[in-house]
Amino acid sequence: CVIDVGGTHLAFGSNAKNVLVRGITFRSASSSSLTFFQNGAQASFEDCSWIDNHGFNNKFGSVADINSTSVVNFYRCEIGLGTKNYFGGTATGSTSSLSIRT
Repeated sequence: CVIDVGGTHLAFGSNAKNVLVRGITFRSASSSSLTFFQNGAQASFEDCSWIDNHGFNNKFGSVADINSTSVVNFYRCEIGLGTKNYFGGTATGSTSSLSIRT
């Protein structure tokens, strides 16, 4: 399966416990592909791929933006290079894949 849309692909809240996502390709997120803004989310990703995703203003990770109390595991996943998405256009170069909020 492939999720190929702009914006964020999946958002996890505090009720997300023991979530398992397996075998998905995430493509073309214009912000972080995964967001964990609520406290205490727990999710695992197995055999997933992230291709051509974009972190917004080089501030948020192109794959995941995680708060400090969520637990996220990645097993056998592939993360390709993304680009930096700036307000008003896209710049060349890679962006960080992960951002952690404290």
